[in-house]
Formats: sequence, structure tokens, C-alpha cells
Amino acid sequence: MLSCRLLIAMLLSLMPQVLTAAEGDDVKQRINQIKLSGGYYYGQANDADENMAYNNALSDMLLTINEKRLENKQPTLKPKDVVVQTQKLSYNRGGVMMVFVYMPIGAEQEIKSPEKPNTPEAEKTPEKPAETVQPAGTTNAEEGEAEYDLSSLEMNILEREMADEVYKFLTLLSKKGKVEDLHLVANTDGILPQHHIILYNKEGAVIAFLSSKRDGIRTNLATTSADKITNYRNSGLRGIIYFTIK
Repeated sequence: MLSCRLLIAMLLSLMPQVLTAAEGDDVKQRINQIKLSGGYYYGQANDADENMAYNNALSDMLLTINEKRLENKQPTLKPKDVVVQTQKLSYNRGGVMMVFVYMPIGAEQEIKSPEKPNTPEAEKTPEKPAETVQPAGTTNAEEGEAEYDLSSLEMNILEREMADEVYKFLTLLSKKGKVEDLHLVANTDGILPQHHIILYNKEGAVIAFLSSKRDGIRTNLATTSADKITNYRNSGLRGIIYFTIK
């Protein structure tokens, strides 16, 4: 009798795990159906923190959407623009949350990008005169704006304020083949002209995102001004993330 009760107790204790596994299989099947349908934009990511996984999955989906919008010369969208149209599926995989987000193709056309307010003629900013090339060694304040068109991938990276968030997102992109040669280092050894560079401080906050070199010059992608690593030697620089965009 005792062994029978013990067996029943063991079976009952296993039931939640069995149910969770079954629910996970149902979600996986639904995810595969969405991917194969060809009717949705989608993105996915995993992390111990479900909110982090959701944000990365949303950015993953936005990369595809914005690449298409840039091709069509349409303004790009931010995560806040698509959250209403986005649906989410998730399941636990060995203590890590896998989050899958999706949105019907075409739904992005219904999203109205914020329009710039009309500026009265008297208040319009006068056009800037043609810029001259600054001599080498000038400080960031002396450098003019660079002509640089940000890609949708670069804009998604710019939205992240903490280095750990950036590195996790870049790791996801690396697995998808969108970036390569990803490194997290404490010095500039190994950085080449083709590398994009992210600098962060002792608090782990991103302080600059610099492009690869064009004609020997890097661009600060937040300000679109010419910039260089040496400008941040006295800014509490703690570490560097560098990578190349394919």
C-alpha cells in the first residue's frame, strides 16, 4: 500500500513537467506553421530574462521590416511603432525563455510614421555651408557632420543603452550571419578599420557607437559626426565591443 501511494505521489509530481513539455511542443508547432506560411514577419530570441528575449526578438523582426522599407525609400520603424500589431509566443527551454514574435506582412503599411511639424518660413534653419575637411588630430567638437546613412541594423543597435544588451543582441545577429568577428575586449588591440566599435563605461552604459572607417575616418552613429576612440580616453572608458557588419 505504501509503495503504491509513493508511486502515485511521484507520478503527480511529474505531471506539471509533462504538461509544460506538451505545451512547449504545441508552441513549437505553431511557430513552425507561421514560419512556413510565408505570410508573416517574425523574429525570435532566447534569454533567461523573458523581457530581454522579447526585446531582442522584436528587434530581430524589425531588421527584416526596415530593410524592406529602406529599399522602398520609406521611413524606418522603431519597436514602439509595431508593438500593437505584434503577437508573441513563448516557452521555457531548459530554464531559458524562447520568445517568438510575429506580425502579418502588410500590417506595417498601416503604421503612420510621425510627421515633422511644419516650420514657418521665418523659423527655418538656414542651410549649412559646404563643410571642409578637418585636419587630422582635431577634437570631436571641431569636427563637422559626416555624410552617413544608417542601416536598419545600426539603428537597432543604437536603441540599446547598456553594453550587455548590445552584446546579447550582436550575439544573436552573429548566429544569423548578419555580423561577424564579434569581440568584447578591454583595449584596442585587434581593432581594424573595417570594424564597428561600441565603447562603454564602468557602469556598463554605452558612451559611443562608431562606424567602420571610410576614407580613414570613423563616424559617431548617434551624432553623425566624425569621431575616434581617443576622444574617450578621459570618459571613464571600461571596455570595447567591436564587430563587422556583413
